[in-house]
Amino acid sequence: MSDQGGADGTPAGAPSGAAKEKMRAAAAGVGGVLKSLASTFGLDVKRASVADLTRVHATDSERAAQAAQTPPVTDAGAQDHFAWRLSTLRLSIWLLGASFVVALISFITTLASYESAPGLRLWVMIFPELAKLLAAGYLVFEVVRALAGGIHRPGRANRQLRRGWAIGLVVPLAVLLLPWSSMIVSITPEEIARMGNPVEQLQMLLTVEITPLILLVMILLQALPALLSVFPGLFRAGLTMKTLVPTRGLGPVAAAAAGPFNALYLIVLLVIAQGIIGSWGLPFVALFLLGAPILTGWHCAALTKPMDAQRASAGVRRVRTASRILLAIGAIGFLVMLANTKLLGRPVFAVADSKDAQGNAVEPLVGLLDLLQLGVHLAGVMMVFTVVASDTLFRLSPLGDDDTPELAADAATLRQVKAALSPAPDVSDTFA
Repeated sequence: MSDQGGADGTPAGAPSGAAKEKMRAAAAGVGGVLKSLASTFGLDVKRASVADLTRVHATDSERAAQAAQTPPVTDAGAQDHFAWRLSTLRLSIWLLGASFVVALISFITTLASYESAPGLRLWVMIFPELAKLLAAGYLVFEVVRALAGGIHRPGRANRQLRRGWAIGLVVPLAVLLLPWSSMIVSITPEEIARMGNPVEQLQMLLTVEITPLILLVMILLQALPALLSVFPGLFRAGLTMKTLVPTRGLGPVAAAAAGPFNALYLIVLLVIAQGIIGSWGLPFVALFLLGAPILTGWHCAALTKPMDAQRASAGVRRVRTASRILLAIGAIGFLVMLANTKLLGRPVFAVADSKDAQGNAVEPLVGLLDLLQLGVHLAGVMMVFTVVASDTLFRLSPLGDDDTPELAADAATLRQVKAALSPAPDVSDTFA
């Protein structure tokens, strides 16, 4: 007996015409969502990378949403600013979310492969990484909360971002105050001396001395995103502010002040790195890494004067281009130097595992995935602080004079940005 086909002539067991239509509609819906996400992601990347409010413009839907919020934002320049702000936060959550997932998988893998060692408490090495993971998770949570309100409640979002960034900065650094290097050793010198075999004594002494050094390198890598996000974020925020209100000088003043301080803590980090790896190439790399903040801070001083929007945009582009070129040369040189440096018989950085003289695989201290995760997390944290610093600069900036059309236009833009960032709190905001 043969199977009967459907009423529309389809073979038995095959989807009917109505089912096929539903499947096509569902596929079209998923394709539309993916296309919309890709388009939004591309727009966010463009806005966040340009960070020039003479070249970033809000869409019609964003302008309508801002005009309908309380208090309303109707100034075109202020609307462009909040559109850039929203795109920067949306891009940061992609970066922070990806970094958090990779860090979580790495942490779980470390726990699964945990092995005890005589004389050492290897679980101590887990706690700094756990603290950083929790702080990164809280930052992701607060950025998501801030994005949940979109551009309609920037004042409340600003408080959430400040909390998330502050905890993400303070917790990993506060954990470093604990004496991890002394806690990791669980054997006393007397116990080592009682070992009968001299070879075992030597091996244990080397292990006890070297393990805290490895822990120090791990802790420094975990603290880098928090340390390196502050002044570059302030630098970006100040220059972006200049492109929105070119007659005001607070943004370039903040960016110029960030230059020397940025160079100061960079040289401290480089001195620590030199003490660990000891390379003749580091002084030459330092010329570019330190030259970027010093030269850009110097050139920012020229942007403090009132000027028109085109001149401000051109000046900001020159400063950013010079900074990016110097940092790129310095970063590439630093990676090349690390790739040719060995610590405890292992390369400091390598794209893949190498082999020793006996043919055994040697894992680098910092692999390609570690470097990518560090860079993505650093970029995400820096973007969040860029928004936090930008909001702070706008709230601190005085309205100033409005004697000329240019001054009056910038005063009107500032007034609306400041009003949107400092709304009168309602009942739900009071307990946020």
